[in-house]
Amino acid sequence: MTIKQWLGVGVAVALLSGCGAMPYQPAPNELMAPVRFLGLGRPLMCKDGKVYSLNAVDNSNVVKVPVGQRISFGASIRSEGYNVVYTCGAWLGFVPEAGRSYIANSGLAGGGRCFTELVREDAAKDTGVSVEPSIRPSACAAPVAAAVTASAPR
Repeated sequence: MTIKQWLGVGVAVALLSGCGAMPYQPAPNELMAPVRFLGLGRPLMCKDGKVYSLNAVDNSNVVKVPVGQRISFGASIRSEGYNVVYTCGAWLGFVPEAGRSYIANSGLAGGGRCFTELVREDAAKDTGVSVEPSIRPSACAAPVAAAVTASAPR
């Protein structure tokens, strides 16, 4: 591998791990919705084609996301063990609503695959949650995948 290829792999890992993502700074008076993050990894958001890291509120597991427009939400996951390193990220798109709160989970499934799932909190349900109807595939997964593909050794 050449030095250029090693650097490219390093950049891709940094992107996937959220290292290169700037923390999201909401605009003044921007409405935000809480997301309780229960999963592995670091929570990330993509808005207007840019990836942002999401910082926890008051040392909790709650992050806040802007409401009223489609965003992508995901996590950057890194797991090491037995001389194997998994680095992956799974994303989903949804439209957060003002006055709602959400619960997100992420982790590693079989074969080192990542997942992210999200539900809305709903006190009217026995389980306390309901399906989030606005979930769609993420529009931001392609840039992350392209960064990995571009840096792969030939």
